[in-house]
Amino acid sequence: MAKRRHKKRTHVPQPNPVEAHIPQSMVLRIGGSRVGISLSQLVQDVRMIMQPHTAVNLRERKANKLRDYLSMTGPLGVTHLLMFSKTKNNETSLRIAHTPRGPTVHFKVQSYSLCKDIQRVQKHPRVPTTELGTPPLLVLNGFAPAASATTAASKAHLSLLTSMFQNMFPAITASTAALKKIKRVMLVNLDQETGELDVRHYLISTKTLTRRITASTATERKVKKEEDQDETIFKAADHDNDDEIDDRDMEDDDGSDNDDDNEEVDEDQFLPHAPSAAASRAKLQKLLASKKRLSKKIPSLGKTKDIADFLLRDDAGEMSAVTSESEAEDDDMYDDSVLHGAKYRGTTSNEKKAVKLIEIGPRMKLKLVKIQEGLCEGDILYHAYQSSAKVESKK
Repeated sequence: MAKRRHKKRTHVPQPNPVEAHIPQSMVLRIGGSRVGISLSQLVQDVRMIMQPHTAVNLRERKANKLRDYLSMTGPLGVTHLLMFSKTKNNETSLRIAHTPRGPTVHFKVQSYSLCKDIQRVQKHPRVPTTELGTPPLLVLNGFAPAASATTAASKAHLSLLTSMFQNMFPAITASTAALKKIKRVMLVNLDQETGELDVRHYLISTKTLTRRITASTATERKVKKEEDQDETIFKAADHDNDDEIDDRDMEDDDGSDNDDDNEEVDEDQFLPHAPSAAASRAKLQKLLASKKRLSKKIPSLGKTKDIADFLLRDDAGEMSAVTSESEAEDDDMYDDSVLHGAKYRGTTSNEKKAVKLIEIGPRMKLKLVKIQEGLCEGDILYHAYQSSAKVESKK
């Protein structure tokens, strides 16, 4: 019996996530449908962020307990659990636990916005499709210990938070990572004074900078066309004046209409009048203003410590009106200084790619409450409302 042929080009076997050490996650709602419709939709939106290495079609029941999910983490290779629930005071909480032995980070969800809320306020909303096939790029901001934090205890929880978020996504090597596979960004910003975390989810949009060149060429052609029209009008006026002068000369030769005693004809009135100096100056200023508007670029924020410094300064111009709550549709919002000469999604060395981040949601504001040593149990390593001395005494 002949050996069965296996397709190797189109049916490439996918690597096992457990063997490849790819982090797997499960986003849960503890309590079933009792948590409400909004929180259930938030769980679905967070699953979208964690794709593709998460259980998208997981359905929780009211009778399911935490131990039921823990029993499945081993066979499925799940490394992280994100559990949303309601407290007795009807407050939303989030627990991020590393399986199988912890630690567990407890957050209080102060506010959140769903994906549909973000899309409702945008002029041109974007719904991710193929971008969900690759994990997002994790960007952490504000997790470095402050200069006032001198003790090791005040720095330990920041290091633990950093490692917790980093281990939730596959590691990326900057030297070997393919830029065409990075299509989404997850931003986590920590305010160390208040202990609040802002979680945002963006879609990376790129385009080739050809519209600027086309607009500049069209402006130059328009100005040149106006100059050609003016020159044509001047030539037509010269031709008409020459014909009129020739007719007068012929009449003088016949002696029928003009006499020698008549006054001399003012030849200047038949010449075309050149544009005045004020009109030429206004035309030149209009041309310079159009070129300056086309060459305007978004300023660099590399040396800006705080985003408020850029938004409130006077030289920002119209860009100062752009905030995170609104969407700018102008082409100047594309940052063309990021990719130049690099091969990015089919870019050649002679092209420039502009990058723009489009928020697709969800958006959450979290408050760090405490960190436990085990998986939802054990000693308290950090507590936001208790001093380190009280925490040590309870151990």
